[in-house]
Amino acid sequence: MPTSSAGTADIAIRGRWPDLVVLLDLPAAASLARVNRTKDRIERRPMEYHERVRKNYLAQAAADPQRYRVVAAERSPEAVHEDVWSAVEPVVAGRTG
Repeated sequence: MPTSSAGTADIAIRGRWPDLVVLLDLPAAASLARVNRTKDRIERRPMEYHERVRKNYLAQAAADPQRYRVVAAERSPEAVHEDVWSAVEPVVAGRTG
């Protein structure tokens, strides 16, 4: 069980932690700027809320670097894809090979 997010999260997922969590990191303002439809109730919350959520996800990743990979998502889709695949491929190869 990871050292971060234990307790309530462990109860919710019943101890079934993923082998890998890929966190696509994007500053809150850039993320909200990508929404090209009417924003839902969560997306309409103050920017401070979104920044706090991002900070909390990054803290989880820092607390459990064996499980998390943070990928900078402000780059081109091709660059993001390359980094995501670099993180996922060893996990997939370990399961099938």
